[in-house]
Amino acid sequence: MFTLFLCSCCSAEPVWQVVMSESKTGRILTVSNLVLTVTLSEKVYWTIREIHSGGTLMVGAYGANGAVANVKPAARPPDNKDSFMGTGHGFETISSYKIALDGRDVDLKPGDGLGARVVTLTKASKIGPLDQIAVIEFPASGDRLIERTRFTANCTLADNLNFVYAYMHCNDNALTDWLAWLDADKTLEGRCVSDDRSHGLQREVRAVALFGPEIGKGLVYAYPEVYAGGAKGNFFWDRVRDNKLYFRPRIPGVINLAGDTVLYELTVMPFAATTADWREQAKKCLTALQEKH
Repeated sequence: MFTLFLCSCCSAEPVWQVVMSESKTGRILTVSNLVLTVTLSEKVYWTIREIHSGGTLMVGAYGANGAVANVKPAARPPDNKDSFMGTGHGFETISSYKIALDGRDVDLKPGDGLGARVVTLTKASKIGPLDQIAVIEFPASGDRLIERTRFTANCTLADNLNFVYAYMHCNDNALTDWLAWLDADKTLEGRCVSDDRSHGLQREVRAVALFGPEIGKGLVYAYPEVYAGGAKGNFFWDRVRDNKLYFRPRIPGVINLAGDTVLYELTVMPFAATTADWREQAKKCLTALQEKH
């Protein structure tokens, strides 16, 4: 039986399996090993649809996972009804999408499958007033994924952009208990159990851990630093099917004018724990990530 222990170093070199398949709605890319299985969908601009940990669903296709912009009327396409652009909301234009295995670009066709120690997925796209380079790396440690997102303003944002969600993750409703690190030492705790569409946390954070008491697993979302947040900063949306985690950076603000650029990084790391020790296990994961930086 496979023992899920995710935060320690492993002596054997991990191997990611990368498979391209096709569904009625377009191509599906799956990157997997015994610890993580991540699927991405061409239909929603190669954003994450699901994350499984050891076979357990952690992030689901309950909504959009990725980056979206809320734009002003000047930047809104005529058929855009809700001001949102990107991922599941549409109106995103991809200029390139590359799959690199151990640093070598590959052209995977439906039915193709290859193995690699390091997988890097790179998307260049335009989301209204923002140009985006979105990179998802599956490193040789085999126990996490790293999302790096670079936004470049392609116009004056004050005239075109209300706000942007740099990251969104539709955490399965089984993940109810959360612990947030506001900085290296100060923490805040809460639960998403109301299913009433209320918002929780609403702070700038260094990291957030989510845990599901009934499944004995959780996820750590960790930034390399405390990023400046806009209204609500990092927050949960407590819904019936998921507990969606958002990061709304201070944009406009950090960048404002055409050519201005900002880079964000987020590591997503699963862990296994009990109700008694999940905070300790989450802290071990965060400590390992902090030591890396």
